[in-house]
Amino acid sequence: MCIIISKNSGIEMPTEEVLNNCARTNAHGAGFAYALKGHTPTISKGFMTVETLLGDLRARKIGVEHNLIIHFRYATHGPKSPENCHPFPLTPDFKEMQYLRCTCECAIAHNGVFSDMPASDKYSDTMKFIGGVLASPHIIGGIHTKPVKELIKGYCGYGSKLAFLTKSGITLIGTWNIDEGIQYSNYCYTNYGVKTKVTDYSDYSWKDWKNRYNDKSKEQKYLTAQDKYVCHFCKELKDCKYDAEYMGMLCSECSISLASYTSKED
Repeated sequence: MCIIISKNSGIEMPTEEVLNNCARTNAHGAGFAYALKGHTPTISKGFMTVETLLGDLRARKIGVEHNLIIHFRYATHGPKSPENCHPFPLTPDFKEMQYLRCTCECAIAHNGVFSDMPASDKYSDTMKFIGGVLASPHIIGGIHTKPVKELIKGYCGYGSKLAFLTKSGITLIGTWNIDEGIQYSNYCYTNYGVKTKVTDYSDYSWKDWKNRYNDKSKEQKYLTAQDKYVCHFCKELKDCKYDAEYMGMLCSECSISLASYTSKED
């Protein structure tokens, strides 16, 4: 199913209750894209627990002044992995779409299914749609124009919803629900939309993430990757590395402190 939350600058942030509701019914990872008005959007994604999502939102001090889109995934095509979480940058390069932290000219989140996209055991239908349709030079420059929006809307049909974030603001495709100024792609954010049984939202461990976070070898043609993550100990946005013993991302200060504390106990 998935759900997208869209918030313009000047609107209060969605509550933790809302985010938890979304996570329970869309349990295959989350991500968000944000920007101050007139600034290049930043994507941060691959959160397989709602706690890590909330921690990153706090660490980046995302608030009223930001344009923001948040996506919670319920996978229909492609692996359930951090890399296949939304939002995606608007680029024809599938590897760049899977960056967990990057800046880009346009960030995209999708709610729905593009059933006519070619099947893939590695990439989702949304990634195929972005790479094969939206990344066309004829589309990229006109995302905010009425003719292009109408063309995309016609292709998507009734069921799909799309959110685009650029430095000019947010553009939405499809029918959305508005609640206290925030726009939602469906009703999963309400208690009515929450399943009675809480779905496990953390079937992807930090061990599986470490190579992705620390891989510096990827060439970037369109994007600027970021190396700052939320330290799992001090909860601040810093240069972090994966700590196998602690099983989390730690900044150098916390890594030294924890090592010192452990050695004293021994």
